[in-house]
Amino acid sequence: GLANAQIKQKLFDKAESNLKKAIAINSSYERPHNNLVVLQLRRGEIALALRTADEALVQFPQYPKLHYNRGLALKMLNRNREAIDSFKQALRFLPSYCKAYVSLQETLLLEDPAHASEKLEEFVKELKQ
Repeated sequence: GLANAQIKQKLFDKAESNLKKAIAINSSYERPHNNLVVLQLRRGEIALALRTADEALVQFPQYPKLHYNRGLALKMLNRNREAIDSFKQALRFLPSYCKAYVSLQETLLLEDPAHASEKLEEFVKELKQ
């Protein structure tokens, strides 16, 4: 919607205002919460984005994009093991989520280059069960 376009145009203050209005109008819709996390990540407010994602996940524990964006925040904070868990959780809810798969692969390589492909294969097998 409008806030996404504003984020892409780097009109962060306007986007934040619109997202907060959307949340106030209907707090049971997960997208504005997730888009607020995206906005905070783009602004470089990584710790705030993580906090926002954690708060939103209480209400929307099965929304894969929140897990993915939480993983991005954790990765940016060099908390790779936790980021890996978040990317995996996103994929558990949406196994076809390509961005989460790529981020999982990249973070596994950062965390344990020697065993990354093996760990990825194990996780993919777990998803298929």
